[in-house]
Amino acid sequence: MRYRVFSIGELSVLKIHNFGYSSDIIGSTFAERKNEFYLIGYVLSGKGIYNNHPISAGQGFIFTPNVVENLYPDKADPLELVWFTTADARIDELLPYYKADKYTNIFNHSFPPELQDIKEFAVSENRTTISDGKMLELFFSVFKHHLIEHDFAASSLTAPQRYIDFSVNYIKTHYSQHISVTRLTELLGVSQPYLYRIFKETFGKSPKAFICEYRINRASKLLTETDLPVSEIALSVGYSDSFAFSKAFSSIRGLSPSEYRNMHKATANQ
Repeated sequence: MRYRVFSIGELSVLKIHNFGYSSDIIGSTFAERKNEFYLIGYVLSGKGIYNNHPISAGQGFIFTPNVVENLYPDKADPLELVWFTTADARIDELLPYYKADKYTNIFNHSFPPELQDIKEFAVSENRTTISDGKMLELFFSVFKHHLIEHDFAASSLTAPQRYIDFSVNYIKTHYSQHISVTRLTELLGVSQPYLYRIFKETFGKSPKAFICEYRINRASKLLTETDLPVSEIALSVGYSDSFAFSKAFSSIRGLSPSEYRNMHKATANQ
């Protein structure tokens, strides 16, 4: 069975035409044809032969336009795939980040959580349409991992420094969302004790404490520079529960959010 979701709209960034999922590619458009588009496929499970080369879970492949490609599943252990397609030539600028073998066009991947999300979305929304913006969001949720691996490879920093840099950047750009130490370790591919140790060595605090303090620092700025309700500020820094936000704020600042705001207003008026 094959499932596909298509995009509508003309967002002038990168046009991803559709994505899909299949657990049975026999007789599908993956075999023996010249494509008019790029197709980036990820093998979730199973084994097969891609252009006469073995391919299995943890690997991916890139179909390019105007080239006859073929992909055949192993009969005993058929392929399970997630893929994106595009006819946008701007994808050429992104292809080097996949680090595909120049002879086989096969690359490696190690980030199943996002691919599982794509699979479930494709199954639940089969043959529907979504906006270009949503399509790009889904595409880049997967592509960002190729960027991370590329940056790691190109960096001259030590491994702990790279992990710290990535963690801090991730926290700064995702603090308003649900983030956790577990999610960080999944993205980095390291253990929680290891991440804890390098955070303690670098900042003198745990990753969890770093996340909390960063959120409270952002909240403090909003409390003194805006008139937003405390409940809205809590949501904007990643707390869905205002009580939990107030408790975390008080533990760090020694004052409730409202008391902190009033103190700074009084100081400003003196």
